[in-house]
Amino acid sequence: ETLLVLGASGGVGLAAVEIGKALGAKVIACASSEEKLAVCREHGADATINYATEDMRARVKEITKGKGLDVVYDPVGGDYSELALRDMAWGGRFLVIGFAAGPIPKISLNLPLIKGCSIVGVWVGAMSKRNPEKRRAMSAEIWKLYAAGKLKPHVWGTYPLEKAADALNAIAARKVAAIFPNQGDRGTHINISGGGATNPMPRFASYAATKAAVVRLTETLAALCGRDLHQRSKDHGDGAGDGREEEHRNPRAG
Repeated sequence: ETLLVLGASGGVGLAAVEIGKALGAKVIACASSEEKLAVCREHGADATINYATEDMRARVKEITKGKGLDVVYDPVGGDYSELALRDMAWGGRFLVIGFAAGPIPKISLNLPLIKGCSIVGVWVGAMSKRNPEKRRAMSAEIWKLYAAGKLKPHVWGTYPLEKAADALNAIAARKVAAIFPNQGDRGTHINISGGGATNPMPRFASYAATKAAVVRLTETLAALCGRDLHQRSKDHGDGAGDGREEEHRNPRAG
């Protein structure tokens, strides 16, 4: 099958590229610069589309030889969602992951009708609460792929805590997609991962302006790692009817 990944240079996008390859798909990675697409190729993408400079639909038709896309992985939303949906193959699956671009697409329902395709909501948090056994089984498969060397999270750079503002500004400039406080032999430092965030962010001017936020994040992660996560899941229940669905009507790609 052919898998198209929108926002492929970001954290979840690169993961989708690698998992798609591990499952045997032909992977088309879409991103907004040649630098980002080079990272996608390093992680296994068979073909790439620069949707800032290329006609995405024409390129999809060229790459798939007119067959269309079996799976679309969309953590971006915005204008590219409908373009990708229009290129679905018969019986394809369009996976709605999130809306990092901001606008939530308004899809014409005649498209899944004439394509015979499905639009599938993918909200892992809710699925984990409602079907924890399935979540654990999926996690086990992911760790097997990682242990086999088929998943290689991209670390774009490492900064000392004193340079936390520089790390956050790299995200604001859309160079990277995620930030991870880490305590290692070199002391507290920050790893930043992925090829490109989408949402605009404020500029962080100094170490003083970011220290408290980074420390709180580190403490939160440490507290979570020290808890019995299975018990925490049981304590919270499956989320049905408690209003949390309303809170997450507009989930964003992380």
